Amino acid sequence: MSAEAKNQIKHETIKLLNRYQEESDLDEEDIVQACTDGLNEWLNEEIVVFDEDEDEDLPEGFIIEE
Repeated sequence: MSAEAKNQIKHETIKLLNRYQEESDLDEEDIVQACTDGLNEWLNEEIVVFDEDEDEDLPEGFIIEE
């Protein structure tokens, strides 16, 4: 990941956290805990990968781009 992309994520996260701090009744510890819980859920999400089945008949005119 490029430094620019990392900085963009960092700045967007800071903006979001500042907004929640201003607009919600949550204190900093509650916000941090909610973010930690959300990050852990995101990291533990099951990722479903669909492998191309070459034996399966594809509909007429179906094109697979590689």
